[in-house]
Amino acid sequence: MSTSRVVRQRIWEKLAAVARPDTRYHLNFAEVIPDFEGADVATSHIESLPAYRDSALAFVTPDNSLVNLRQRMLEAGKPFVVSTYNILRGFRLMEAGSVPKGHERYAAWLDGIEHFGRTVSLEEISRLGRFDFMATGASAVSIDGIRFGKGHGFFDLEWGMFTDIGLADDSRPVIAAVHDVQVVDEKL
Repeated sequence: MSTSRVVRQRIWEKLAAVARPDTRYHLNFAEVIPDFEGADVATSHIESLPAYRDSALAFVTPDNSLVNLRQRMLEAGKPFVVSTYNILRGFRLMEAGSVPKGHERYAAWLDGIEHFGRTVSLEEISRLGRFDFMATGASAVSIDGIRFGKGHGFFDLEWGMFTDIGLADDSRPVIAAVHDVQVVDEKL
């Protein structure tokens, strides 16, 4: 069994105690990066970062752990690109003014992203400019900054696409929003 699989399984056992069930996948962490108790605190930490404060455009994954971040970005009028679930229908752009006041929470969920977001191609995204940061959920993050998800590789695909067209590179922050139980002490 691979190291990442062993670590995922160990983390998922701990995560069950603090995770908020998904409406479709409940606590099946092989299918969903869950929201968790304290996600609002993690979002506040992200908001305190210069990359967030100064951002003109970001990429935020559709992970449940980032609902608060997407909501706050919508409330602040900060545009971001988000992939559809499993990248099945590509990418959506969430722009200032695209969500009526009071509907930001709904718009931050997957169904709301589909409703309020505008479908954009990679070519259109590249014309918007580089991402100031990328935010993702994770199954676990190691102390040396290694992040891995549920094992399907979607963030790896997104990173690859965005670096290939010049929207992201190693100088841009990648922020993983996780609960303390998802931080792995050992170096991977």
